[in-house]
Amino acid sequence: MGADAGRRWGSGDQLEGYVRDRLVNYPHFFKNHEGDDLPLMSATIPGQFNRSGHGIDIMALDQRRTLWIIEVSRGSTRGAALIKQLGTRKDGNAQMSPAWRTQKKDKFLELPNSYEKLVALFDVQGMSEGDVLSLFDSKLNDHRVAIVVPDGCHVEGLNTGVSFGQEIYTFFVSEGIRLHTRGKRR
Repeated sequence: MGADAGRRWGSGDQLEGYVRDRLVNYPHFFKNHEGDDLPLMSATIPGQFNRSGHGIDIMALDQRRTLWIIEVSRGSTRGAALIKQLGTRKDGNAQMSPAWRTQKKDKFLELPNSYEKLVALFDVQGMSEGDVLSLFDSKLNDHRVAIVVPDGCHVEGLNTGVSFGQEIYTFFVSEGIRLHTRGKRR
């Protein structure tokens, strides 16, 4: 199993933690609609900028050192279906669109520990903050995106820049695993 240098920053969401583990330790776990695998990652970090979990769910570096920006979703239950809506957010940008990613990246960089997280992600201990930020900017020029949802979840949205056949990846959910739970009745 891989050693993810970014794991010291846990995920605030159990599913995101599960996905981060699978990204590093389980090859062939996520497949897109064309049957291609999401590559195995060397490291992952959370990119949220507040306690509510707003921001980039996961930033990851694959074994070819390509930066990935990854959205993780359970989908919302609509009748018998699961739907992930990449809709327009309060800021006017569609979730996962290039403008949305830039805005969330900028918010991430305002965090006091963003430098430490990027050092762990890129495995560049001892590199100056300015050089780490330059490396991050250069990686962003050629980054890839992925939306990770449970098998059977439908993803929809306009103006995202997402290639729905290539950049949406699904994973099998074992029977007995509940993605959505309701509060206990008293």
